[in-house]
Amino acid sequence: MEKAEDVFIGFINQNKGRMTKARITILKEIYRRHDHFNADDIYLELKKRNENISRASVYRIIPLLLESKLIREINTNSGTKLYEHILGHKHHEHMRCEKCGELIEFKDDIIENDIEKLCKKIGFTHNGHTILINGICKNCRNELKYE
Repeated sequence: MEKAEDVFIGFINQNKGRMTKARITILKEIYRRHDHFNADDIYLELKKRNENISRASVYRIIPLLLESKLIREINTNSGTKLYEHILGHKHHEHMRCEKCGELIEFKDDIIENDIEKLCKKIGFTHNGHTILINGICKNCRNELKYE
């Protein structure tokens, strides 16, 4: 299995960029986590661990990680940009609770097959997709019954 660090170094070299200690530190933090995160989450965690990384460095690396396909952006429709690392993970979709903000991951082969069939039917070349279903999670729905 490819390592995120190797993929990123290859991407940076191919694009004539510079690999820095800060970039590797940020990448390692992102791949250490197994949650959805924003740039400030990464910055604050690195600051807590006394890493000498600026908030600006974290914000500058995000577009590079998106372009290198090591992370993907999750549109939450709330104005907050969330990300997740994707190398070595199967494609999945998300549901977002409009009350508590929880993101729930799901995979459904029927949806995936229907997307492929639809694309084939209209002659569309499919390069990827994201689905976000908004609603109220089970926990919040149960709390609402007692309010």
